[in-house]
Amino acid sequence: LVSLPHLKIKLSGKLPEIVWDMAVERFTWEELMMKYHISHTMVAKYRKKAIKELDALYEERDRQTESFILR
Repeated sequence: LVSLPHLKIKLSGKLPEIVWDMAVERFTWEELMMKYHISHTMVAKYRKKAIKELDALYEERDRQTESFILR
């Protein structure tokens, strides 16, 4: 698996910090709202965007791995 700090570098905007706090620091949504001064809806949007970006990163990694293996 690709480590979270490696992925953290590739995420856009505030996502690296928010994903770190959600996944590693285990912040609740309320704690994220307080820390980043955002609404519950924005936490949900950031979460959804992070999942989408992480999916794309893993898809690219899978394509690269497949290409390497099939050489």
